[in-house]
Amino acid sequence: MENRNPKFHQGSTLQDDARRLEGDSGVSRVARFVDDDDFEAKKAALRNVILAWIQDRS
Repeated sequence: MENRNPKFHQGSTLQDDARRLEGDSGVSRVARFVDDDDFEAKKAALRNVILAWIQDRS
């Protein structure tokens, strides 16, 4: 896997206890993964961010 950097529009409003989202804009955040191992290490925290996003929008 090459670098994958999913962007979360309005990511600044998401609960990110593990602080996996990066960015200093007032709105968006990015999750950065440099390779497969990095993704595997951060996958659970990313899942929590996504679930929080779904819950916020429900």
